[in-house]
Amino acid sequence: MASTSSPRAQNPGAWMKYRYGNWLEEIPTITESGTYTVYPVGGNSNERIAYIIPSEIENEFFVVECRKKSNTFDLSIPESGLLIYHINSDFVGNAEWDGVDFLDEVYIYRPDGTLTEDGDISEAAFKQSNSRTRFDYSTNPQPFLSNGYISAIRIYNITSHIDSITFSYLKPGDPIDTTLLAESALNTLSVAPNPAQ
Repeated sequence: MASTSSPRAQNPGAWMKYRYGNWLEEIPTITESGTYTVYPVGGNSNERIAYIIPSEIENEFFVVECRKKSNTFDLSIPESGLLIYHINSDFVGNAEWDGVDFLDEVYIYRPDGTLTEDGDISEAAFKQSNSRTRFDYSTNPQPFLSNGYISAIRIYNITSHIDSITFSYLKPGDPIDTTLLAESALNTLSVAPNPAQ
């Protein structure tokens, strides 16, 4: 999401700011199911601009952050919304990727993206207006990790606000709440014949 386009470059992601720029003291880790708020990278504060979510595999974890087409550096990003990416801390950078011995340190989830297909990075933002308000094993993309394992995490109820994004997180192993069941039912509801009364 920090690719350069004319006439502006974009803010680097929160992980890059933390790991390589030392511009963030920490990225808090989510350890419990619940609802969380993130504020835009490049906004007025460096607090709560991203969260780390552990995965089931050692040395890999998810990062969620809010990006907004509003500040000087992010006016040219493709879309505002929630970005979700995984970090493989066994690697440094993405330049030597070969898909076998060298894998990506940072992978931003995007529609139709897989371990072997690039997908559409310009559509990476999760938000209501593109009907991408959840991220789990049944969505496109799925929460796959570097070895192809599909994580059991669930991020749902992704909701944009004027100055932030809220989302709910269900930790693997925790019971599914009724909110998630209701949202999943609405997303898979079909009526026939169409139109119907």
